[in-house]
Amino acid sequence: MADLSLEMFWGGAPAPLNTPDEALAQLREKEFTKLRAAESDSDRDETLTEILQLWDPATGYYNPQNGETGEVTEERPNKRRVFGGLAAVAKRVSANYDSDDARIIDLKQQGYPDEHVARVLIDEGRMRYASKTVGSRWLRLRKILQKYQDERLDDELSDWHVGEDEMLKNIKEEVDKKFTELIQNLEKKKWQDVSIYLAHKTKTRKYTAKACRERFDGLIDGSALIPVELDDDQEGRRKLRDERIAAAKARRIIIEQKEKAVQAAKVARAEERKQEKIDAIKHRQKEILRKEDARKENRRVREKKEGTRQAARVTHGKLDNVIRRQEVWEQEKLRIELEIYKGITGKVLVRKIYLPARSSGKKRGSTNVDWISSNENSDEDADDEEYIKRADSVASESGRPVKKRILRARRASSKPSSFIEPDSESDGEFTVKGTRPTANRPQVFTKATVTRESLLNPRTICSNEELGQIFVRRDITPARQADESHAEVVARLAEFDAWLHVSELRKVCRSEHVSAVGRKHELLARLAEQDAESSYARTQHGMYSTDIHFMMTYNGYEGENQVYLDEAKQAARERGETILEDSDDYNADGDTMMD
Repeated sequence: MADLSLEMFWGGAPAPLNTPDEALAQLREKEFTKLRAAESDSDRDETLTEILQLWDPATGYYNPQNGETGEVTEERPNKRRVFGGLAAVAKRVSANYDSDDARIIDLKQQGYPDEHVARVLIDEGRMRYASKTVGSRWLRLRKILQKYQDERLDDELSDWHVGEDEMLKNIKEEVDKKFTELIQNLEKKKWQDVSIYLAHKTKTRKYTAKACRERFDGLIDGSALIPVELDDDQEGRRKLRDERIAAAKARRIIIEQKEKAVQAAKVARAEERKQEKIDAIKHRQKEILRKEDARKENRRVREKKEGTRQAARVTHGKLDNVIRRQEVWEQEKLRIELEIYKGITGKVLVRKIYLPARSSGKKRGSTNVDWISSNENSDEDADDEEYIKRADSVASESGRPVKKRILRARRASSKPSSFIEPDSESDGEFTVKGTRPTANRPQVFTKATVTRESLLNPRTICSNEELGQIFVRRDITPARQADESHAEVVARLAEFDAWLHVSELRKVCRSEHVSAVGRKHELLARLAEQDAESSYARTQHGMYSTDIHFMMTYNGYEGENQVYLDEAKQAARERGETILEDSDDYNADGDTMMD
């Protein structure tokens, strides 16, 4: 024991006592010694002599059955019965361990599993242990070493250091918590056994575990009463017994009342939970019925709205057909007038488009020739009245009331042509009852600001009637005001489209049969171009809002917007385009004359 080293606890291990080659040499020497001892037997002298003669010290091999010696060992394969390591032999586990056990301790302390330890022992040429044997041997070694270490610590008891006292107290309190309940149960079981053993001794069960414990504690501290047989005051003992019985009964009554109260509370709580479940089921059923009624009502309202929309579509379709027929009639009338003018004068007449008549007449083109006599005005008023009658008949057929169109006041100075705007008067407008404004539509009318973008808007080539149809078709309110110019109407229509949300703008594009794919600015440009494509100026004359000759005749480029026209003229001159001057290209009537 004195030679024991504790190097295993910090990873070291002593060197092995011998190598495998030395052990094999010792084994061969022992076998040869046994053969020498057998020479004393007279019956086996010849055999031993023959064996000794055939013994090959170099190889140490001889087979007595066939007489094979070490000379033929080269032909025989050199195989071992145990592949790797040495055959396991029984070794006692002790604190004075050898190199194999030291290697096991070293590897296990490093955390290697049993299979790895067994494989390492075989690879190093040590004992060939199975993995299970390695585990069991490690457990036994650890117990032996722990016992040896405890003995050394007890023999060489060290002093307590700073901080260890507090640690000891805290750990003791933690352990007490673990064993408190166990100790109480053991104490209870102890007095139960005392009561049972006492009943066996007295041949009757008279005292409970509680009574035995209270009596024993009273005997220890001297508060226990003397036996009843030895007490001279029997009356006092009887009264004391009666008081004790009454107190026990009162205590039991209190306990029973508490138990009844607890049970009643449990029953009440159970009934309350049951009622809550019933109420929840009823509420859920009511909610289901309410949702079902709401779905039915929504379905009914949706079907009603769908019917209303269908009727409105039919009504608007019929009204659009009437307006379209009137527009075709007016266009055909204008075409015939232009052909008659060309046949008489031999020149093509291009009207000044969208130029309203102004009272001041200071600027060029402020006056226009009125081609329509008073009889023609009265005829157009009659046409308007006939138009309203047809609209009323269409509305009566669809069952939808329609507001009557506001008649345009026609005067001698008004221009009935689809290209000429009346003086300070607004076009008529159809508005169907029950329509509601769009979400982003302004509620208070304000004039739109005319900008470069609004002047270049494709809708500027549309006539007043065509703009009015756009207002009616898209249900835009308020209608055109009396003091609102054509350029301001186009700007307000552009602002109205810009106010719309992208989803609303896509709906408008679909209703106008325009592609609804793209960003908002693409949808706005596509919708404005669609309105311009369907205009008379585009279909008949191929006119665009960016044409320099149209820009020179458009009244929007006047006043503070004249600078935009000047910039456009300069850009046209730079492109090499020919610009007609006012003195050479305009007649006294304010109309452009082109060959």
